[in-house]
Amino acid sequence: MAEMTISINSRPFQIMCRDGEENEVSRLAEDLAARVATLKQSAPKAGDSHLLVLAGLMLASELRDLRRDVEAIRDDVSKAAGARSDLTAKMDDMEDAVAAALVLAAEKVEAMVEPVGETDDETRR
Repeated sequence: MAEMTISINSRPFQIMCRDGEENEVSRLAEDLAARVATLKQSAPKAGDSHLLVLAGLMLASELRDLRRDVEAIRDDVSKAAGARSDLTAKMDDMEDAVAAALVLAAEKVEAMVEPVGETDDETRR
């Protein structure tokens, strides 16, 4: 485990993280510090604990909104998959209908061509 010091609201905090995660933890700490600094501007007399609670609430709100967005996207993907399945079935039905129509048309053309061919053979004899 790696030990590191982060700074939030100009106060140092000793924390532990997994080896190799120091850069990510530093970036997260910088994000939290920026949020706390923004909150401090709107509430300059708020203490560290209050600022951290407010920042935590902001992050929890953002997380809730993101989870709701992800669920909405999952629903959209599910609906799209259902629509795709329906469309595939309709296309299969259309392909079958077109194939049947082509077979019928070919049979009609063959039926029309055969008598003409027989007449030509009889005329030549």
